[in-house]
Order: sequence, then C-alpha cells, then structure tokens
Amino acid sequence: MSPPSRRSLLGGIATVGLGVSAGCSAFGTGTSRGATDIVLHNEASDPRTVAVLVTQDGDEPRIDTSFEMAPNTRETINNEVLMNADYDVEVTMTGEFADSPYSETHSWQDAGQPLHVIVHEQIVFAVQVG
Repeated sequence: MSPPSRRSLLGGIATVGLGVSAGCSAFGTGTSRGATDIVLHNEASDPRTVAVLVTQDGDEPRIDTSFEMAPNTRETINNEVLMNADYDVEVTMTGEFADSPYSETHSWQDAGQPLHVIVHEQIVFAVQVG
C-alpha cells in the first residue's frame, strides 16, 4: 500500500478538525454557554439617562442597571447575557425631551450576537449581524 498523498492527508486532517470542532460545539451547549453584550448608543444631541432591565421567563432580572449618557456616546454591558436563550429587554430613557420618560421593550430571541440599542427621540433595537 502506498503512503497517502499530501492532498489526501491534509483533507483528512481538515475533515477530522471540522468533526471535532462541531462535536465540541454540540457537546458544549448543555454544559457551558458563552455570553453576549448589549451596546447602548446615545445618538441624541443632549444627555440621556438610559435604564436597562433584562429578564428571562419572568424570573429575577438578569440585568437591572442605568447609565448617564452624554450626547453621542456609547456604553457596553459586557457578557451579562447567556447565549442561546430568549430575553425581554426593556429600555427606558429620560432627559429633556417631550416624551420623557420613554420606554420600549424588545423580545430578544435566541441571543447570540450583541444587541445594539440606539436612543434618540425613540428607542431602536438592532441585533448585530456577523
């Protein structure tokens, strides 16, 4: 029997590597999950107080915090939300504008990529792509 060619050897290693990484990924879902972020953006020209309340299935809040945000700034809540779960994210902003306080709730399904919350005259939720 002749030794395998370089191409078949590399192909075999790549296939095994994909299988191992896929197996680790599937195995890890029941025992350990990563976490993701919530990124707040104040796009208004005046300061805002932004309160964030994140709950899961009506349980105790996972996040209950607020930030004093200067105009055109951003704050990040790092690694407080477990991935692959569903959350309700309620954001309330107050400041010197007509509808203060103003609140919106977003149903964040299967959290994975960071959730961006943009505050201006309204509150916009956008899940990061990629």
